[in-house]
Amino acid sequence: MGYIDNNLVPGERVIFRTKYHWSIVIFPPIALWFILTILIGTSIAPDLMVAVMLGGFLTFLLVIPLFVRYLTSEFGVTNRRVLIKTGWLAHNTLELNLGRIESFQVRETLFGNLLGYSTLILTGSGGTHQSFHAVAKARELRHAVIEFSTQENEYEYIDQPVRRRPAPRQFGEIAEQQMTRARELYKAGKTEQAVGILETLSAQGYEPAQRVLLRMRAH
Repeated sequence: MGYIDNNLVPGERVIFRTKYHWSIVIFPPIALWFILTILIGTSIAPDLMVAVMLGGFLTFLLVIPLFVRYLTSEFGVTNRRVLIKTGWLAHNTLELNLGRIESFQVRETLFGNLLGYSTLILTGSGGTHQSFHAVAKARELRHAVIEFSTQENEYEYIDQPVRRRPAPRQFGEIAEQQMTRARELYKAGKTEQAVGILETLSAQGYEPAQRVLLRMRAH
């Protein structure tokens, strides 16, 4: 069992999971092999076959960490949290309650769009801000976060009482706070973070956020 499965609490279930995209163990090594072959061939071993073999051997040694990173990466959404683990011996973890996520952005390059990977940028209410590159099925992950952050959750966290979706008035107050936060970020020049918050509110059906987004896109 992986990190996510070993850290589930009673009543928590995994909704969606993914990992780094396979391209991280294909394209960087190919580029590295090509560069090493040229460097070795022009400085150490003029023989092409020897240069190719030495370049391949060094690339193999250097690609092992990338392969381990790919195999051990975990990105998951449960009915309560987002859980992320990268690395093996020296690993990094991130856990965020769904209700504490301010924005969840997905950035795609043309190449990433063709192959199916994106960059994730997560911003939490406590100031947490992390990005993860070359994540497979990133849009599906974001969709799961938005969908389940707007639904009723059975529990808020370990040993906490049952939590219901905020009443309309409560949601309005929370949304207004998020709108204020988005304005502050926009004025501070952090447009992407502000747009991320507005997109999350818009997906939850908050009309003021939808109108602001329409005005921003019209310009």
